[in-house]
Amino acid sequence: MDSVKFGRALGIGARLAGKTIAQAVDAAASPNPRAAAKPAPQRTATVIPPPVVRAAASAKATREGVKRGGKRFGEAVWGPTARAGKVLWLEVTGVFFALVAAGGAQSVWIHRVGISSTASTYERQHFWLSIGMFCLFAYFCVSSFVRANRKSRG
Repeated sequence: MDSVKFGRALGIGARLAGKTIAQAVDAAASPNPRAAAKPAPQRTATVIPPPVVRAAASAKATREGVKRGGKRFGEAVWGPTARAGKVLWLEVTGVFFALVAAGGAQSVWIHRVGISSTASTYERQHFWLSIGMFCLFAYFCVSSFVRANRKSRG
């Protein structure tokens, strides 16, 4: 089938479908001709609720409003406070990790003799353990400050 003929057939089909849907909507919106005419409803006096019922409804609405306001207040106050507390905690732990890493750096400096060929096995072990401790706690320190920075921004 040619693409032009296919396009024409598709367009004609879409137009006919649109007309059919419009007719169906018009038919659904029109009143039913078979239904008997119903008499107009009689007006009844509106019942005014007694003051006690109105007061109870007003108190309930006030209570719900206070509850909603309290929740929003808690979110507005405690949300930023909790985030600031988390950031502060990450920074404090980062400082403690930095202190331990500084101790590891000092230990590396003290045991630097362990890299010489004349060093004993004991000195080599202390040197490599000191390097490991320094690297581990330096990583903890940096990652803690990076996480604190991310939390404070977003």
